[in-house]
This record gives sequence, C-alpha cells and structure tokens, in this order.
Amino acid sequence: MNPRIQRFGAILAVCGVLGACGDGRLSSTEVENEVSVLVASSEDTAPLVAARWVLSDSTTTIASGTTDSTGAFATNLQRTEAPYLFLRIETATETLQTIVDLHGASASDTIRTSVNLLTNTIARSWANAPDHRDFESFSDSLIRSVTGIQLDYEALALPFGRRPPEAQVFLNVLNRKVRRSPTPMIAFVDSLAKAPGSTLLHDSLFSRDLADVLREQGLPPETQTTIVQRIDSLGGQDNKLIASFEQQRANADSLLLTSLVPWLSSSSSDRFCHNLVARAWTTANRILAQPRPAFSPDLIAETSRRLALRTYARLLDDIVSPPDSAGAAAFDILLDDADSTLRETFLVLKIEVWFGRDENVDQLLSPIIAASRRQDWKSTALLTAADPASHIAAGWPMPHNPALRTAIEASLLAGKWGNPYDLLIPIDTSKH
Repeated sequence: MNPRIQRFGAILAVCGVLGACGDGRLSSTEVENEVSVLVASSEDTAPLVAARWVLSDSTTTIASGTTDSTGAFATNLQRTEAPYLFLRIETATETLQTIVDLHGASASDTIRTSVNLLTNTIARSWANAPDHRDFESFSDSLIRSVTGIQLDYEALALPFGRRPPEAQVFLNVLNRKVRRSPTPMIAFVDSLAKAPGSTLLHDSLFSRDLADVLREQGLPPETQTTIVQRIDSLGGQDNKLIASFEQQRANADSLLLTSLVPWLSSSSSDRFCHNLVARAWTTANRILAQPRPAFSPDLIAETSRRLALRTYARLLDDIVSPPDSAGAAAFDILLDDADSTLRETFLVLKIEVWFGRDENVDQLLSPIIAASRRQDWKSTALLTAADPASHIAAGWPMPHNPALRTAIEASLLAGKWGNPYDLLIPIDTSKH
C-alpha cells in the first residue's frame, strides 16, 4: 500500500457520523467500513480521534465539538429551517466536508452523512455554486460528470448490499485511480468534477480497471458481463465497452505475468511467456479435477491460474531473459515441482475463500515456498546445472504434504486471514 494512501485513509475514516434526526437531536452511529472504499481497504483505516467538527447551515455555526477516543460524537441540535446542514471535519492537515440532509438522513445513509473524497467534492462544490440550486439535481449532475454514465448520486448513497452493482463498480474504479494518481487525492477527485471529458468511463484504463475490479469481487463471468452491459448501456457506448472489457478479460493472464516480470513483455519473450500461461492453464485444469464442493469452474480456474502465474514470477527471480532450450528444460523441472505444490495447496485450503483474492493467497503461500530455499540460491545457476533435479533438491525443494499442510496450518493460526477452521479443508479421518 502506498504510504500516502494509508496515511490519508486514517484521516478519512470518521467513525462517528450524523444519523437519523428526531426530536431535535442528531445521534452518533458507528460508520460502516465502506466509508473508506474510495481510498483503501477497510483494514487500512482508523478512527478520526480528537478532530474538531463544526455543523453549520452555511452561514451560522449550529454546533461544534471534538470527536472522542472512538471517533464518535453527538450533539443537541436546535431546530432550523435549513433543509441541509454542512458538517466540516478539521485536522491539522486536512479539512473535509459533507452534507447532512435533515429530511432524508438515516443511520444507514453512509455516503451522504459521512466524510469521504467524493462527498467532500460534492459538498464544497454545492456550497460554492453561484445559483445554489437543489442539492439533488446538483449532486446528480456532478456525479454524471465524474462517472460519464447516467448514474444518480442516490445510487452511491445507498448502503453496501443495497447499492446497485454499477454504482459499486464505479466507487471501486475511482479507488484504483486515486491510488495511481501522483496528484493529492482531494485535488484529483476535484479535477474529475471540473474537467469536461475527464470522466471515469472515458479514461483509457477504464476497461482494464473494470476487469480488475469485477475479478476482485469474485463474481462469476456471466455476472460480470451483465454488469458491463448495464454500464455500456448507461454510458451510451454501443457495445464498445463490452468489446474492450472482453479483450481485457481474455488478456488478463498475460497482463498479470508481464506486470510481475516486465521483461516478459518484450517480443523476444513471447514464446516463453505463452508457455508459462499455458502451463498455468494446465495446472488450473488439474486443480479443477480434484475433489471439491460445487463452485463456479470459471472462478476456481481463474484463482488457480493467477496463483500459478504469481508463483512462476517468483521462481524466475534473477532470470532476466528467456532461457535457451537447455535452460528452459531445467527450469521446467522446478516448475513441475511448484505445480505439484500448488495442486496440493488446494487440497488443504478451501479455494472458494480466495475467489478474487489470488494476491492474498500468494502472500500466504509464498513464504512457505521460500522457506525451503537456500540463501545462496540463484535461478540462473539452475539453467546451467549439469543435474537440475539434484540442484533443486539441494537448493530449493518445494514443500509437499504433510509438510505443506503443517506449514499452511501454522501460518493460518496467526489469524491474519481469518478463522483457520473456515479456511482449511478438514482431514478425512475415514481414510486412516
């Protein structure tokens, strides 16, 4: 995670938001984790503690105070005729604003009555608008200028689980763009709202981001296609987005591999890169053939392929160009051993937990694979070894059952990935 993003994530996640209004009182509620969806994953955020907040009707301060040790706050609110109030959160380095809709606010209205980048832009833009027109029409217009499709702000304001899938997709795509941008985050989102033609839909990387976001959600291919068709229609793309998305999805494996090993993108590496992708498909098909509960074969195969490609990239290590035929044959012996470990991994791990999370399962597995690697190991030395099999056995023997299961269990017991019992396939005692 980019340190700048992580720092701002801590600033952004306000753990007390103004909720339902009744009897002249606004009460604090616990904010939902998705408040941080535009910045980072929820575990990278933290409550905004001891931050000054000011509630006003744009001209007069109605209430103010400081968030407590959990980031929450509450206030007694005097009656006001204003339909909207402004909530400003101040830290030593940042000031963020949001709109509180006194007529429509509810405890679950997590975007409208909480502070995040998108709402911050809308709130400040609306407050400074010369005509100060109706908030609904203003926010809808601004959202459409950011997204490039006929998407209402209300769709984004719904809580997670009720939000339309196309709205969730755009929040996640914006998250990716924010993390890539060298521009400070508030300024970057502001620029999307102000610059005509700079919509998310028309960004050159949109179809790539879209494919990545939908894959990370662990959605079956047919569901992904339905969502893309909906976005294509709302954006008036006449199937152009669908075609671009399908191309990105078809090239996803090679794109992943070349992003991990840049020299594989050269024309001289085409054949070697193709062979690695083909090998990953073979490994995935073998994992599909293993006994398991019924899940989407596409999701099982995708997760397996992408984990295999990430593993291959680690095995390449200090190799900087395609090996010759003799070197490739030596490297294949190491790959064969790694493929066997990958197949055995999903006889231990419940694969469905990792749909859309191949990077996470790679983070779990890679230290286990690397644990058996000798400190002086060089992949380039393997390519010229007189006896590759003996060279691997002495320098980097892959872990296999039962040693593999023992190592996976030990890693899961740390609790980083969740309850181990929810992640592991139980041992079949009937065979013993």
